[in-house]
Amino acid sequence: MLRTLALRFAVALVAATLLLGVLVNAVNWHLDNRIADIDRVDVTVDTTPRPAEAGNYLVVGSDSRAFVGDDADALDKFGEPGGERADSILIAHVEPEEQQVLAVSIPRDTVVDLPGGGRSKIADVFNDGPQALIDVIGSNFDVPITHYLNVDFAGFDRIVDLVGPVTVHFNAPSRDRETGLAIDEPGCVPLDGSQALAYVRSRHFEENVYGTWTEDPTSDLGRIRRQQAFLRQLSLLARERIYSSPLDVPAIVDAALDTLQADREFGRDQILGFIDRFRDVDVYDPASVEMLTLPVLEGPSGSGLGEILVLDQPSADELLARLRGFGGEVLPSPTAVEEPSEPVPAPPEVTAPLPDAVQGTPGEPPTPICG
Repeated sequence: MLRTLALRFAVALVAATLLLGVLVNAVNWHLDNRIADIDRVDVTVDTTPRPAEAGNYLVVGSDSRAFVGDDADALDKFGEPGGERADSILIAHVEPEEQQVLAVSIPRDTVVDLPGGGRSKIADVFNDGPQALIDVIGSNFDVPITHYLNVDFAGFDRIVDLVGPVTVHFNAPSRDRETGLAIDEPGCVPLDGSQALAYVRSRHFEENVYGTWTEDPTSDLGRIRRQQAFLRQLSLLARERIYSSPLDVPAIVDAALDTLQADREFGRDQILGFIDRFRDVDVYDPASVEMLTLPVLEGPSGSGLGEILVLDQPSADELLARLRGFGGEVLPSPTAVEEPSEPVPAPPEVTAPLPDAVQGTPGEPPTPICG
């Protein structure tokens, strides 16, 4: 009897091992084929040799509306196709050997000097193509870009639907009439793909407190905070889904890569290197994954560019110095320090006690951590 049980256990173990091996090989084969299909962009990036895929990854969230097509709902929420600006700009400073990522978001209204003369908001630079944005980041911030990635709207909602829903805590009834976000009740709300897209794109985020709709005065800065919190939760859910439902991996891979454009040097080694080195990283551990925003202040009026933001020095340069060095090395900037202007206004404080139905402090960004 004991020998029979042992034999059955051995057969089951071998069968499970073979199945796992087939699954891994199938996923690797699928990944190889899908990486070959990634849209490629011809850009010149920094080629300084660094170990284990370490580098600065410029990640641009494009506001191209080409995905809208003839979809009436999408046209209503996102507008007509045409033009392309950088809706979100993030530099991911990756050091796989240390299992550390520093993600620095650059507010889209940050003013930069153009290499050929003149000034512009950094989001508008993307109209001249990704190389123009890479060059401006280099000339203004002295930060080398190792790889370029462009993520568009198409597919984001599909990713959320595959691994979600993603639960977000809202302090009060919330809306954004431009993106279609509509949350009727405060508290923990599970967002599907369509709702999540409306949430992370919201620049005109409003909350209803005491029957009055109040817009978040921090605009893009508030959106960045909400995006960072949402992406942490989405990353955690994706990792859990991959481990718990490995048969769903090809669909998740498809959805992720369908949203992506990349430079020609970004390939299988980088992706598998990330998977291998970051598979057990806690995205909520600030020692492993830091998500920060480049410090900025309101710029002076009369620039001809509308409302602009300028670097808040010396805090901005201290953070940029971390993007320049690897292996614990922090390099100073040779660029001049820009004088600060008026500070960006803080979210309004609510001094009166909130009604029972309202949770949290209006004006503060909702957090997706609900328990």
